[in-house]
Amino acid sequence: MSTTHFRRSTGRAEAHVKEDCHDLDFAEVDVARGAGAGPLQVVLFFLAFGAAKFTPWEAAAIHPLLVHSPFLFWLPQLFDQQMASNIIGAVEIGLGAMVAARPIAPRLCVIGSYGVAASLVVTLSFLITTPHLDPALSSFIVKDVTLLGVALWSAGEAARAVAPRFVRNWRRPEQAV
Repeated sequence: MSTTHFRRSTGRAEAHVKEDCHDLDFAEVDVARGAGAGPLQVVLFFLAFGAAKFTPWEAAAIHPLLVHSPFLFWLPQLFDQQMASNIIGAVEIGLGAMVAARPIAPRLCVIGSYGVAASLVVTLSFLITTPHLDPALSSFIVKDVTLLGVALWSAGEAARAVAPRFVRNWRRPEQAV
């Protein structure tokens, strides 16, 4: 096959590639990058801070938050300080892993993302329920507002990935055979 013939036989593909390059919308690329980076940050936060809960200093740091929490007050009553922190750490690591499973299990990601959102609402409640909260800690907790938004977005995005399967398999009663 000559070069000329090869170019003729692939000329259409080359022209198509050139058109695609000219039509490339960098905003779409940025959206795709952001779509991957947002949930990844939630995953990294939950894995890292979940692992930190297994350390004695983190267990001591979160104990006052737990005691005053209307949602988690029962943990220090049932378990010692370290075990209560370990339970929270295991839940955080589990939720982070569920969100990370998005490429292979979008349904699991939906559940994990809503779990992360609920956990962040509990964390944000510490701002109201903990008396004499250290300003540095309250500033640190405020970042959870952003993570909450990303978790809810992640849940919606993963749910959209799951929804077409339900729509394809669902029939209206009048369409049933």
